[in-house]
Amino acid sequence: MFHYNSFNIVNNQNIYYKQEKYTVGSVNYLNQKYFDLNIKYDAFNDELIFKPNGESEKTGIILYKNNVENFELYDTKFINIEKLELENTKITGYFEEGFSNSEFKYLIKHGKIKKDVLSKSTLQNIFYENETYYVLKNKKIKKISSKGTIKKLFPTKKEIINSYFEDNFILKKSNKLLFYKNLFKKI
Repeated sequence: MFHYNSFNIVNNQNIYYKQEKYTVGSVNYLNQKYFDLNIKYDAFNDELIFKPNGESEKTGIILYKNNVENFELYDTKFINIEKLELENTKITGYFEEGFSNSEFKYLIKHGKIKKDVLSKSTLQNIFYENETYYVLKNKKIKKISSKGTIKKLFPTKKEIINSYFEDNFILKKSNKLLFYKNLFKKI
């Protein structure tokens, strides 16, 4: 299926992760690893877009999600959550693997929220970042909604969690993604 961006965007606030331009990345597609591909991630529609060599920046092919196991873009690894054997979940799509060890994975769901703005009788679209944070542990995925959620997932690490939240209050307000990434590295 071909990809076409029909939105009339404002100030470069578009539907893509990081930027609209294609970037060199890699994709694990049908259990085969492909390197040095021109790809971009449409975070609004949760689609991975591939541009064949020699084609225009406007040309793109949406990769069939069921065939994508993972991909790397901007030195960031994304996994297709549907390819994991999880218990009782309706969560789907591509997730950034923020941190991973043998016990758990800290995952970030990158999304975009669209706001329509009328400017000089023209409808324009502004897209805002919308990140949601999860922990994958024991084949179950849990949305991180509070410090209490994290303490329930890691009951033996309550002191570390409490101390980290107290010491990094400003970071949590200014950069939630980095705040959680650093926290899960400590746990």
